[in-house]
Amino acid sequence: MKIRLLIAGGSHPNFPGVLEEYRARCRDPNIRFLGFVPDEELPRVFEMADVVVLPYATCTGTSGVAHLASSFGKPIVATDLPEFRELVREGCGIILAKHDPKDLAKKIEIVLTRHCIADEMRGKSLKFASSRTWDKIAANFVRCYEGILRKG
Repeated sequence: MKIRLLIAGGSHPNFPGVLEEYRARCRDPNIRFLGFVPDEELPRVFEMADVVVLPYATCTGTSGVAHLASSFGKPIVATDLPEFRELVREGCGIILAKHDPKDLAKKIEIVLTRHCIADEMRGKSLKFASSRTWDKIAANFVRCYEGILRKG
C-alpha cells in the first residue's frame, strides 16, 4: 500500500523546532510538509485525507484539529491523552494509540485497511460534529448565563 503523508502546521510551542528539524532531515518524497494552512484551504486539505493523525505528546484542552476533522467526517487516530479519551466517550471517531510509533502506525493501518471500521468512524465523527454546531454551542451558553442570572 502506498501512503502519502501530509503534515500541516508547525511545531508546538512546548516543543519548538522539532518539526522543522525533522523537515530538514526528511528525504522521503511521500512526505509533504504543508506548514500553516489558511482557513480557506482547510477543506481542500481535509478532503485529501483518509485519516487524520494527532500524535500529540500533550494537550492543554480539546484539540481544535480533532473538531475540524470530525466536521469533515474524517477518522482520527490520536495518542492516548485524557482529552482524546473524553472525545471517544462522547462518540467522536477516534482510535487511541499508545505513545509509541509502532502502535501509532498499527492503528493508522487499521483505519486504512479495514474499510468497515473507517466507515463507522466517519459516521461517528460526523454525528459528533453535528451535535456541536455553533448555534447549539451558543444556545447552551445562553441557557447557562440565563440560569446564572436567575440565581443572582
